Amino acid sequence: MPGTLGTLSAGALVFDDSFLHHAWNNGEEPRVILLFDFFHPELEDSERGLLIREIEEGRPGLRYLKRD
Repeated sequence: MPGTLGTLSAGALVFDDSFLHHAWNNGEEPRVILLFDFFHPELEDSERGLLIREIEEGRPGLRYLKRD
């Protein structure tokens, strides 16, 4: 897979997960994930407001991203 990273046994990894990606944990220890959502710096205030409303309402506008 292009762009595949090797094993990270300690530390932290930060990446932009807005792109299609896959992640897995083949290790013996649990993996801990801390997610942050950031707005793109070029978004207008009105666009941020729309996104905030969607998030507060359970992301109805982003429903197409969910997989069954």
